Amino acid sequence: MFSSINRMKTEYLQKYLDLFPGQEPTTGKTSSESAGIENSLLSMVGKAIDSVDSLKDERHSPHLGGEIKKVDYYKLRNAAVIPLLGLPFGQLGELFSQWALGHPFQTEFYFTNAIPLSTKPALAANLLGAYLNSNPIFDAYGPAAASAEIEVVAMISRLVGYNEKKSIGYFTYGGTGGNDAALRIGIEKAIPSSKENGLLQNVYVLSNELAHFSIDSVAADAGIGKIKNILVRSNQDSSMDINDLEKKMRLIFERKGEIAVIYATGGTTDAFGIDEVSEIRRVRDRLSEEYGKRYLPHIHADLAMGGFFSVFRDYDFENNPLGIEEKALASLHKIKERLSQTKDADSVIFDFHKLGYTPYLNSLFITKEATDLRNFTKDSPYMFTNGEGEYHTDYTKECSRIFAALPAKVNLLLLGIEGYQVILGNLIERAEQLKEGLATIRGVGVLNQITPSPTVLFRFYRNSKEREEEFSGKSTEEEVKLRNTHMEEVMKRFRDNKKRFFFGETKRYRNFSVADQKNRVPVYALKAFMVSPYTTPETILKVIEFIKDEWVIFSKKIS
Repeated sequence: MFSSINRMKTEYLQKYLDLFPGQEPTTGKTSSESAGIENSLLSMVGKAIDSVDSLKDERHSPHLGGEIKKVDYYKLRNAAVIPLLGLPFGQLGELFSQWALGHPFQTEFYFTNAIPLSTKPALAANLLGAYLNSNPIFDAYGPAAASAEIEVVAMISRLVGYNEKKSIGYFTYGGTGGNDAALRIGIEKAIPSSKENGLLQNVYVLSNELAHFSIDSVAADAGIGKIKNILVRSNQDSSMDINDLEKKMRLIFERKGEIAVIYATGGTTDAFGIDEVSEIRRVRDRLSEEYGKRYLPHIHADLAMGGFFSVFRDYDFENNPLGIEEKALASLHKIKERLSQTKDADSVIFDFHKLGYTPYLNSLFITKEATDLRNFTKDSPYMFTNGEGEYHTDYTKECSRIFAALPAKVNLLLLGIEGYQVILGNLIERAEQLKEGLATIRGVGVLNQITPSPTVLFRFYRNSKEREEEFSGKSTEEEVKLRNTHMEEVMKRFRDNKKRFFFGETKRYRNFSVADQKNRVPVYALKAFMVSPYTTPETILKVIEFIKDEWVIFSKKIS
């Protein structure tokens, strides 16, 4: 009886074992001895790739299949059920094609945001990590992930000017994870033992008013509250106003408050403003001493967007061996000068899944001094206690962590410094070309003209006079808001054309001064983020022509 039941269970089990990678080696065996080609992992990966390739078109549409797929999420939710019997392998190809249809794809006409193509080696490394299911929390669980993480932390530490023998870091959940980790450290510096006893005092953070919105989120989650995220005014180039920072730090200290973190931004999401970290540090050090603080507020540099431009730190700008165009070279030099200050930050975050060209999710948090993280060790009854392993990341907030280090390491090794310089240099060249081209259209204003950036923010006006009045603060609040309303209509037209050109948009490029109010007014803008390595000078000429045609339609409509 037992044997017949056991045999039946084995038959059932074998049916589903085919879904898993085998435990026996297949090298040297014939295809009939290994899993059938239809059921093999390679076949499934091939079908996934084929489903994407089959939907690409000669026009290089930034949406696969050249169409925008409308999804009825209400209907989708109601129809979703787990089948009693699993689907056959043969349906996989059809499903992959359904999922890929209409999905954005980073062709030469993709400009919506810093979501890049992944390199093929990074994709392969990502698959290897998924295959091994390697958790870098502990090298006994994920030795491949752990060793790659140590190496990448050292590489990026050197890139930003940290001493790799003193720094420490780990891969986390996006730039938000970096902001969160910095706040944990900063709170403990401002209020020792707060992780044990909670927050007993008024704790604040300061950030550029154009910094990432996740700072509000992490402040709320930590129990500080969004209201304690004090926004510092931005300059015209979208960097933090250092005078306003000092004014607001003084106000907090005079009211007996404590400052946990000063968030510096190394590339704001829209205009790519880069804060002056060395100046922030000088103000912090001076005021902390003046007010008799026993600690220094933590400075975190959010380099999620711009960190990879640090590859130009040692570039020979005088001889320009890569032949980068003159305007782009000047912009890159300005970016390099600002980013060279990030060595003065106490921690940084790098997003490899932005301009590092790896798959999502891939973000690296590093502290300049390892002791900043060592205060956060976990108590676990089953990890780090059995004498196994030598890499115990018991200081991370997460226990289950993503295998991101190997794709990052692969790109650093295969692209190298020069590879990143070539790719990022092209992005800046194309941004400068677009800025120059839009300047010839009398009713189009480039908002971040003076900010060196791979992004171009632009806005429609009736004429150049109207544009100059708004830029100089001579427009009224009502006039700026009316133009915002017009821009909403323009944005809709651009969205309707995103099968051809996929642009981004923002409803707060910056806050502009107005003639009749003390309060500043947020300005709406369209955004072209240069991210695809396939974007060429010819691409930008087509983009300029498209924008010009759209402005003509706009000007006729409002005249």
